[in-house]
Amino acid sequence: MIEANTYSKAFHASPAAICISSLNEGRFVDVNDSFCELTGYSREELIGRTSVELNMWTDASDRPKIAALLRKRGSLRQIENRLIRKDGDYRDCVGSIEVIDVNGERCLLIIFLDITDRKRVTRQLHEAKDAAEEAARAKSEFLANMSHEIRTPMNAIIGMTGLLLETELNTKQKEFVETIRQGSEALLRIVNDILDFSKIESGRLELEKQPFNVRQCVEAAIDLFANEAAKKDLNLACVIDKETPTYVAGDVTRVRQVLVNLISNAVKFTPEGEIFVSVSTRKISPALYEVHFAVRDTGIGIPEDRMDRLFQSFSQVDASTTRTYGGTGLGLAISRDLAQMMGGRMWAESEESRGSTFHFTIITEAAAVVVQQPHDSRFEVNLGERLPMAILLAEDNPVNQRVGQHLLSQLGYRADVVANGVEAIAALHNRSYDLVLMDVQMPVMDGLEATRRIREVWPDRGPRIIAMTANAMRDDREKCLAAGMDDYIAKPVHFLTLQTVLERHGTERKIEAKPTLEADALAELQSLVDPDGPDIFGELVQLYLGDLPERMDGIRQAVAQSDPASLRREAHRLKGSSQQMGATRLAALCLELENLGRNNRVEEAMSFLAALEREAVHVRQALVREKARRGAG
Repeated sequence: MIEANTYSKAFHASPAAICISSLNEGRFVDVNDSFCELTGYSREELIGRTSVELNMWTDASDRPKIAALLRKRGSLRQIENRLIRKDGDYRDCVGSIEVIDVNGERCLLIIFLDITDRKRVTRQLHEAKDAAEEAARAKSEFLANMSHEIRTPMNAIIGMTGLLLETELNTKQKEFVETIRQGSEALLRIVNDILDFSKIESGRLELEKQPFNVRQCVEAAIDLFANEAAKKDLNLACVIDKETPTYVAGDVTRVRQVLVNLISNAVKFTPEGEIFVSVSTRKISPALYEVHFAVRDTGIGIPEDRMDRLFQSFSQVDASTTRTYGGTGLGLAISRDLAQMMGGRMWAESEESRGSTFHFTIITEAAAVVVQQPHDSRFEVNLGERLPMAILLAEDNPVNQRVGQHLLSQLGYRADVVANGVEAIAALHNRSYDLVLMDVQMPVMDGLEATRRIREVWPDRGPRIIAMTANAMRDDREKCLAAGMDDYIAKPVHFLTLQTVLERHGTERKIEAKPTLEADALAELQSLVDPDGPDIFGELVQLYLGDLPERMDGIRQAVAQSDPASLRREAHRLKGSSQQMGATRLAALCLELENLGRNNRVEEAMSFLAALEREAVHVRQALVREKARRGAG
């Protein structure tokens, strides 16, 4: 047994604040020095008094409840409260209470820990976190606004120079215009670099996963620098080992972005000699490959003591290189982060005056061989004849209004123009439009608010609304779709992008004009029915509706897995049965999906898939009603 004297010494020597009080009245029987230090009272001032008499707690209302719990349980743990010291200062405490026997009297042994500093640090951490998140939000908003302010004039410059290059120009004029275009696109690349860096830093950059041809990806990146390399008499070559799958699944745009950055640097920093791109692969599991890309040059190289600066943001190996060669110092930092996001890494080897080799890897899966169908990427000048639509352009910038009208006229459309959201709503009251190209940031009423009001006024028969915005952050698309817009185009707007969007939505509008169920097809089915025989029509409806979920699942999986062959096959199957049942609108949507699969354009299928989902519901409801009506008849 431990002697009482030992307990007493431990009680008084403990760094924890400890007191003993009577259970019934709560009067202090004993306190240690740490408790006196915590409360600011002397031992003489505390003994025989209660904490309530000394106004020691900010909230004493729960004392009776605590006493009742103690009588029932005998102990309590981790009770937080705020204590008022003698000098009026506040201290946050956490305590444990135990019922004990002292000389035949039931008492409370209370042990307090002062957690004031801990809570202050926690509070400061929360405040710092909130401040950091607010700073990140402010930074994102700044970058979005900066993007808008730069991209808006860039849209005008690139758009007008593109149109100007389509006109008859002499050699000198074409050279001047081409210089303007190249300078504008270079500025746009800098803006994109800054935005990519911000997205990666904030975790808002998303990668796609689509099958792509490795050789075509590498060769496309190399082709961009063929002329520049030829001017410097550089030998530019590549080799891909035979172990590398022809097709892999990944984000071809980001892989090409990294390659372009490395090849661009190699060409920039290599005055003579060669640039050699190699691709090798090793299998790391039955399904996964590590694809290793390397770009080797015979350029100026990098001093050993400056290699650590390579992948730092806004940093270059030597400040003089910025003046000599240009650049933001972001390309390698972005490339390294992209490689890491794709499951790989990036590193470099270099010897000053002898050249450098930059490596990066990605982890990927082999993809099914895709038969690439030729896709005409030229402008379709008669699109307006093939898919006629009444178009309204809502844009406040006069130059961008003119660029938009010219782009649309090249595709065979004439658009009415308004300068803000209020004017757009007024125009819709005066005329029915099939599609509205809506700038997001406009005076008087912005595009988001205008869209919300349009959807309120015309909830079922309103126009397609396509956002046009110079903001380029990931959240912008979600905001536009949440407001009721149907699609999103980032500025500067390019011909092919606009053509693709107009073609998709024009096709969907054309399909929407078809009936859910074609009366002639239904009549033909009904003619097969023998009045005295079984209900053939009802059986066909049941068979079709029973098969519909499986066919829809097949199409969903094909789109999710970016599998063009499966998309073509599944869409073709559902198209045939839908035509047989008179579901002409559903069949037309299946035809579009079948063609997208045939032309290896699965990435465009999501919009049609959403329409297909809606139409499948309508067809089911219509066939059930038709079956009931004919059964009743």
